[in-house]
Amino acid sequence: MDNDEIRVFRVSSQAFDPTLLRLRDLIDIADATNLDPLDMGEVLEGRSGSPSDRVRAVAGFAWVIARRDEPDLTFEDVLDGRVITEGNVSDSQSPLEAETIS
Repeated sequence: MDNDEIRVFRVSSQAFDPTLLRLRDLIDIADATNLDPLDMGEVLEGRSGSPSDRVRAVAGFAWVIARRDEPDLTFEDVLDGRVITEGNVSDSQSPLEAETIS
C-alpha cells in the first residue's frame, strides 16, 4: 500500500463475530500487540491494561478482519491510520467491503 493511500474497510457485525476468528488470528494479534492472548478479553473490557493496550487490541482485531480482503495488509498499516474500519454496515450487505482512497 502506498503511503498516500488510505484503505477503508466497511465491516458488518457478522464480520466481528468472535467465533469466526481462527487460532492463528489470535496468535497474530498477540504477536503484533505484545499482549497475552489470555488477557485480551480483560484488556478489551477495560478491566486490565492501559488505554494504549486497548487501542492496540482493537487495531489487532481490525487488522485480522481487514486482511481477509487484503492479505498483504500489515498491523502497522492499521495502527498508523492508513486503514479505517467502519462498523454498523447493514448485515444484508457483504460482511466486508473495501475501498482505496488516494
